[in-house]
Amino acid sequence: MLPSECAAADVGVCAMLAAAELPGVPSATWAAAGVGLGEQRRPARVREREGNPSQEERPLAAGRRADGLAIAAWARLDDRRALASTLGVSHCVDDRELILCAYRRWGVECPRRLLGDYAFAVFDGRRQRLFCARDHAGVRPLYYAQARGGFVFASAVESVLAGPGVDPQLDDATVATYLKFVGWGTWTASRTFFRAVRMLPAGHSLVVDRGRRAVRQRFWRHWVPEDAPTLAPARPRDVAAAFLDLYATAVRERLAGDDAVGVHLSGGLDSSSIAALASRELRRQGRAPPAAFSWLPPPTAHTRFASAAAGLEFGLVEATAAQEGLTVQHARLEPEEFFGTLVGGDAVYPWAHTNVLDVVVQRQAAALGVPVLLSGFGGDQAISSSGRAQYARLLQSGRWREFGVLAKAREKQRPARVAADALLAALPDDAQLRRSLRQLRRRLQQQPVKPGKHFLHPALVALARTERSIAARDVRQQQLAALADFRLRSRLEPEAASGARRGVEYRYPLLDRRILEFALGLPPQMYLHTSASRFLMRQALGLAAGAEQPLLPPVVRWNESKGDRFQWQAYTDAFVASLPALRERLAGGAPSRSSYVDMPRLLAWLDAARFRRHPRPEGISRALLFLDLQDRRP
Repeated sequence: MLPSECAAADVGVCAMLAAAELPGVPSATWAAAGVGLGEQRRPARVREREGNPSQEERPLAAGRRADGLAIAAWARLDDRRALASTLGVSHCVDDRELILCAYRRWGVECPRRLLGDYAFAVFDGRRQRLFCARDHAGVRPLYYAQARGGFVFASAVESVLAGPGVDPQLDDATVATYLKFVGWGTWTASRTFFRAVRMLPAGHSLVVDRGRRAVRQRFWRHWVPEDAPTLAPARPRDVAAAFLDLYATAVRERLAGDDAVGVHLSGGLDSSSIAALASRELRRQGRAPPAAFSWLPPPTAHTRFASAAAGLEFGLVEATAAQEGLTVQHARLEPEEFFGTLVGGDAVYPWAHTNVLDVVVQRQAAALGVPVLLSGFGGDQAISSSGRAQYARLLQSGRWREFGVLAKAREKQRPARVAADALLAALPDDAQLRRSLRQLRRRLQQQPVKPGKHFLHPALVALARTERSIAARDVRQQQLAALADFRLRSRLEPEAASGARRGVEYRYPLLDRRILEFALGLPPQMYLHTSASRFLMRQALGLAAGAEQPLLPPVVRWNESKGDRFQWQAYTDAFVASLPALRERLAGGAPSRSSYVDMPRLLAWLDAARFRRHPRPEGISRALLFLDLQDRRP
């Protein structure tokens, strides 16, 4: 933060740290010349044999020297040895010191040289400049606001709101958009629920210069995925081997430290392969195997689930767990916990509807003493892309025969729909034409008209805004659109916030910058192939990692179903069981934010029979979380 008085800086930083709600977590502050910095996070235990000192042994401002630099950071850097060698320093220094060394060498261009997950701020006393940066994918958040002639920033929205002079007034247009639309357009890339608070977008840098009369800001993009180079042609097996090497490195670097590690295990290619790579690397290091966490309910929790224990969903999870010798923690979702999360959820980060299953996993991990959780999220956005956008490119370029061969081989269940979607994407960018053709397609397919999803108050509907998305016409466009899509932000930010409150840090190997750039440079046939969808991933996972067997059992590697019937059935059951208590809570009085919500309609939908006929869990949970029915609780 950059307020006007040094004493106020120290007090303000303390208030902002306290607002982050991390009980028992040590904090440190530094203030000088009207500038205040602070950190509050659990120190990582770093392996002694790597010679890397723990974060708690380092002062907050690693640059308290003659050069006048100070830093506050939430960072986990990759490829540290290479970076340290380039900078001419020991790789034993911690990540904050490495970032400062990079800033000394390259100035505000240093993020281009950094790999990993980070949000940091460097105060340059000589230039009276604050420099902030956020990693390429936005794994670590950074929010800011300008108030009372100063500038405040933090990795949590509630901390920024606690800064001196920050206006907590809601942003009506952002709230309306959140409550109305399931998916958001790119116009929300830097907006939050609060008018004064902005988010630094992923892959961006920000400079704040303190002049005599005002604080000036400017920001720019330091990672541009569109610039990823096209890779030279190579045999599929060689490409798969190169990817597997990158993949193993990304997983290994996210295992650094002595902390116990957990993995999310869904049965899909991404999470299963991360679980396999992590367990083998930990075994090689002589460490305990990772704890595996599944969103599926326990197989014996209900007769419907017990009868499906040998079925596809449970079978995929158990196949990988059995191969790697993992013990699976299933998510037992009780109605009371569901109710508590919806009613006492986070009204600052509600846009991802605070996945209740995530909360269950976080509590399980905290109870087992597992502070690091590896997730397969991010694979679908790039390296595990379905590649279906390539159909549009084939039609647009007149390669009809190739389209027919590929669609016949890969789309046996829905060839007409695939052809219609590809034709829509290949057409000229005419909004009216596309809208008319979509309506015609729905009529021909006799798709039922579904009730409205949202519970936004009718008077505010006109405020909701979203940009019209352009249909991707090839695989690269599809990947770039997915990386820019709000859904990436809506998963990463809430997981960072809710995980921090329970002492759990998420890490995403498939969002490693090297893997993303590799994925963007590949030819389309590495994704959509006559023999398999997600062709590259399946090829790589059939290779042996070192001297061991292929990474995944065949039943997992060749499964093409992404169904999760039993997982969401348990979710729906818990939702329905909580509806009477939710109605009772709402009937007790209008919440302070009720003017934004169509309360009569919301109450009408909190009916078990109606909900069973037309489930609307996301719309209802968004409205309830936004209403903030009670104070947040851990």
